[in-house]
Amino acid sequence: MAITFTSFIMALSAGSGIVFALFLVIGLVSTLLFLMSNRKTPLLQISVLKNSRFSSLLFSLLIYQALLLGLSFVLPNYLQISAGFRSSTAGAFMFPGALMGALLAPLSGRLLDRIGANKPILIGLITTIVGIGMLIGLLHTNSLVLLIGAHLILMTGLGLSYSNLMTCSLSALPSTQISDGNAFVNTFQQFIGAVATALVAAVISFFQNKYGFIAGTTSGAWVVLLIFFLLLVASTIVALSVLKKKN
Repeated sequence: MAITFTSFIMALSAGSGIVFALFLVIGLVSTLLFLMSNRKTPLLQISVLKNSRFSSLLFSLLIYQALLLGLSFVLPNYLQISAGFRSSTAGAFMFPGALMGALLAPLSGRLLDRIGANKPILIGLITTIVGIGMLIGLLHTNSLVLLIGAHLILMTGLGLSYSNLMTCSLSALPSTQISDGNAFVNTFQQFIGAVATALVAAVISFFQNKYGFIAGTTSGAWVVLLIFFLLLVASTIVALSVLKKKN
């Protein structure tokens, strides 16, 4: 498993097609070897992924994880390189949103206990989409006040739904599979965070090489935000279909 995840991340970070193909093949082969070994001596119950409710909500949770790590990379870099702010300013930019997410985490759990998970999750997902849509629209302004406001809205939505997505995904499993579900959630969270950072860096690097350091960073940041916007829309549709089915 370690070879699998490492190989896939190295493939995403590869500087040439040959290196990419090499690590991709190593990752695929090690994946096959793990699956064969897991059949003989089970380490994980792969069958948990057949649970559509668990898999769908896990998908939305992982999109959030990718968003968190991806934005933590792209926004400070954009503010320093393209907008011309100091590194301390770019770092401080992330603080209000992070604080909002931390404050809302316990509140979202209380909302789940009182009104159920559907409304907090769906309101949170939609609010997150609005926030990243505002970031896309306001990125060119280079206004710290407006960008912080958009980021706060994004993190408000994330704070309302992130922990509830994890709770609901695991609650969809029978008690005999909870430990395996936890293993999948924790493992994929770490993996998708590394993947998101590698992909965001690759996108930014591609546009920097094509359009120059400053203009390329601007274009790359805009494309990354657009990709995350589309992924959030997809995850909202998936979560909505699953939560409505539950009702």
